[in-house]
Amino acid sequence: MASQEASYRLAQKALQGLHEFGIRQVVFCPGGRNAFLLHALTHHFSHQFEVAFHFEERSAGFYALGISKRVQQPVAVIVTSGTAAGELIPACMEAFFSGVPIVFITADRPKRFEGSGAPQTANQAGLLNSHVLAAQDVDENETWIPQVSLVGPTHWNLRFEDPNQSADVAITDQKSRCPHSVDAYELVGKMKNPLVIIGELNKAEAASVQNWASQSGCVCLSEPLSGLREVDFESSYNVRCKSFAMNIAEKLGQPFDGVIRVGGVPTLRFWRDLEDRYLSLPVSNFSRLPFSGLGRACQSAFGNLQDILPKLQSNGHQNYLEDFRTLDHKTWQDWRDVMSQYPKSEPTLVHRLSLALPANGNIFLGNSMPIREWDSSADLAPNSRTFFGSRGLNGIDGQVSAFYGGCLADRPNFALIGDLGLMYDLAGFWAAASGKNQPPGTVIVINNGGGRIFDSMFQEPQFQNLHSVSFHSLAELWNLPYFRTDQIEGPLAELENHGIVEIQPDHQQTRLVNLAWKELQP
Repeated sequence: MASQEASYRLAQKALQGLHEFGIRQVVFCPGGRNAFLLHALTHHFSHQFEVAFHFEERSAGFYALGISKRVQQPVAVIVTSGTAAGELIPACMEAFFSGVPIVFITADRPKRFEGSGAPQTANQAGLLNSHVLAAQDVDENETWIPQVSLVGPTHWNLRFEDPNQSADVAITDQKSRCPHSVDAYELVGKMKNPLVIIGELNKAEAASVQNWASQSGCVCLSEPLSGLREVDFESSYNVRCKSFAMNIAEKLGQPFDGVIRVGGVPTLRFWRDLEDRYLSLPVSNFSRLPFSGLGRACQSAFGNLQDILPKLQSNGHQNYLEDFRTLDHKTWQDWRDVMSQYPKSEPTLVHRLSLALPANGNIFLGNSMPIREWDSSADLAPNSRTFFGSRGLNGIDGQVSAFYGGCLADRPNFALIGDLGLMYDLAGFWAAASGKNQPPGTVIVINNGGGRIFDSMFQEPQFQNLHSVSFHSLAELWNLPYFRTDQIEGPLAELENHGIVEIQPDHQQTRLVNLAWKELQP
């Protein structure tokens, strides 16, 4: 595909530029957006550089600084997009005032995403400008002559397409895909069978959105942070198996002809697919935050949802909702049956954890796999739980600290965090160990030995940051109760303790259950 070929050429040019400036040492933090750089490094420049891989960008920046001081030569550090780029600021500041030559390379999304609030999209161009001697912001098709300071830090912000893009995006055609002659409300009125996606909501919004969604007559995908995932709507339908919503609608002969997004930018893979695979679907966004969440054309109305919703008239169809419900319920039951066959797989452990946690719990859902697995596998029985998380940039940093900061005094508090997410924020347990007024909370870490979200996405094992770390010693360090298990059968008394619960899934069972999930497509 043309756009991916251009991204790969940009990656090759960047590495060639480093080599021409005499740089031989590279510290690399793998991530989805810098995949082209890793591919080029491992396939075409493997003998030109000495590469040290790291999973955490803040430490990687300082590690590169130490290398540069040791070898007395410039060093490069390469990270992915979003908060990963922000994690370089401390090391860049130190390099600036120490006169240490480091090339900070941040991968970024294309310029058409600027200001969209799309997942892992930040204002990275100029992010380090006050503490670098040279800075370049480069899109994939731009003519570029690399510049490097040999007496202080340099910043290259390199923009790449999605390496997992399902189709070549026709950039020039995107603006014509959504009619600009109508506003967001009119666009909704033109949709005959819209799909509603409900993203993150605050407490004040949830009741209004629930009332509107219940009366919309639409198929709704409610994400966990909306607080409406476990709610049964009245004259519409809240989907259980979100990944198959498009398939079910098409099988019933009434495919969706548009998307209505209410609330925050969604977690769903389907939302990313609107950038390419479903580019023809018109999208209307309604949120208090001024972000479309997409780099393509769409219509948006931003403001107070309590004011917006009364003006939002949808055209949901009642005549097929019951058939949709029947097929979706069957798929959900089939999924539960599959999970029961693999009791030590990640989805099954998350499902059983959702049954074991108190019905009134205050739950923090960590980014990357935890929030996705909760959405796909957690039980759907109505409850009074509250949910929160850090979804602004989808970063996995600061998860432990954000959880403890959000603990409530009148509810049992739990965090579900991945192993790399916990390792990003080891100092976050300071709040639990030292805060006299800190409400108790249990950090549940799914330790699958690395960033398994990349397992099926990229061939290079470096993306997964594989490790054999256990967190028992961490609990001892902070003097916190600790419990480890590889299966969950019924309620766990240990979940009520103030400390760390380490869940260790079986990777083979997880692989098999995920393969079975793909076979459930209605």
